Formats: sequence, C-alpha cells, structure tokens
Amino acid sequence: ERLEVILDTYLSVNTPVQRALSAWMSLRNEIQKEILKRVVENRNYLREQTVSRDHFKLIDAEGGWYAVLKIVGTADEEKWVLDLLEQKHVLVHPGFFYDFEPHENHMVLSLLPETKIFAEAIGRLTSFASFCRINL
Repeated sequence: ERLEVILDTYLSVNTPVQRALSAWMSLRNEIQKEILKRVVENRNYLREQTVSRDHFKLIDAEGGWYAVLKIVGTADEEKWVLDLLEQKHVLVHPGFFYDFEPHENHMVLSLLPETKIFAEAIGRLTSFASFCRINL
C-alpha cells in the first residue's frame, strides 16, 4: 500500500499536466526553437568569456544543454563550487556528479537560463575565479 502511494506520488503524470499536454505538444516547435536559441547564445557567450582566461577550459560538446568547464588552479572542485555558491550565489554542479573524476576538477552548468541571467552568473563566476587565482 505504501509503495503504491510512492509510485503515484513520484512516477505518475498528474492531472493538470495530462490536461495541458496537448496544448504543450502543439507549441513544441516554438518551445524547441526558443530553447535552442537560448542554449546556442549562452554557449557562445560562455566560449567568448572563457577563451582568453586561464581559470577555465570549456570542454567541447556535441549537443545538450549543459556546459562542462575544467577548473584550472584548484585542488578541490567540491570546495570550489560550494564557495562559489556561498560567496557569489551561483549554482554549478561539481564534475563528480556526472562521473568525472573528482581530482580532474570540472564543473557542469546549465545553458538553459535566460541570457541576461546567464551572463550575470558567468560574470560572477569569472570574478570569483580571478579572486581565487590571486589568493592561491
């Protein structure tokens, strides 16, 4: 009985979603174009902001809406991303969440935010990295 509650709570599609699905499906082409445009713009912006910096290396991607950055000059990726969150209020995931080796020092960030918000977050990220670099 408890398992049934868990399955109904976490795995089923609720009624509002079921009712909205046909409308969402009719808008899928517009939604996909908007998402693709935002992901491409954010990835290009990220590339521009990291190309001349020695704090990060943008890892090439074949698709998806995440970017992977190699963090240069740190010994602890988890501490780095936690400090970034606490000090600059920017959330990225440590690479080990995505099966990168912890000692390889990667971070994974979403390319889905609105471009203005994304640009501000990247500005905070790069200023944090500059600060960390000075204080190594």
